[in-house]
Amino acid sequence: MMDFSPPPVAKAESDNRRLRRLVHCYSDVIIILLTLPFYSSVAFYDTYIDEGFAVTRNADVTDTSRSTFYNVLTNDFWGQYLWPTDGIHWTHKSFRPLVTWSFRWSYLMFPDPDM
Repeated sequence: MMDFSPPPVAKAESDNRRLRRLVHCYSDVIIILLTLPFYSSVAFYDTYIDEGFAVTRNADVTDTSRSTFYNVLTNDFWGQYLWPTDGIHWTHKSFRPLVTWSFRWSYLMFPDPDM
């Protein structure tokens, strides 16, 4: 009768692979559990100083009828024109169009009447 069981070396390698998979799975679970408290603050929504200027007072976010794609590309993070010529307006030159668009999409999906 022939023995078709894997040789002892292959079984040891198989056990080693299982152990690595198990450690990887547990490490993923541990990382997720450690980061969950930081994401819990999303449930307690309130605007802070930067968000007040970047979202609630930014026409690129809240006034979708006036603001265009071009406006988002020529304005900074707070809705100010990047290259003011009048000398009155001041800008950080903080160019973050993807973040501004994400604020705009969030505002369109979940409008806040208090803004």
